[in-house]
Amino acid sequence: MAWNFRVLAHQHGSNTLFQIHEVQYDKDNNPTNYSKAAATISGEDAEKLNWVTSKIKMAMTGPILWAGFKFPKQFIQDETN
Repeated sequence: MAWNFRVLAHQHGSNTLFQIHEVQYDKDNNPTNYSKAAATISGEDAEKLNWVTSKIKMAMTGPILWAGFKFPKQFIQDETN
């Protein structure tokens, strides 16, 4: 099973909160699940910390997905449905 970091939009009433999560994909590269907790930046040494940071930076370049019952629909700014 493949995974990467993605930005997810969490709807809280009329507010939207953005967090980085690990997202898992099926064999056709469709998002199927995401980590319950947001990602943390940590590593066993500076090299691993740099690797995590680079992967999180990559997440900032891709489309944002909705979290919750809207997952894996793509988040579009100014669209609340």
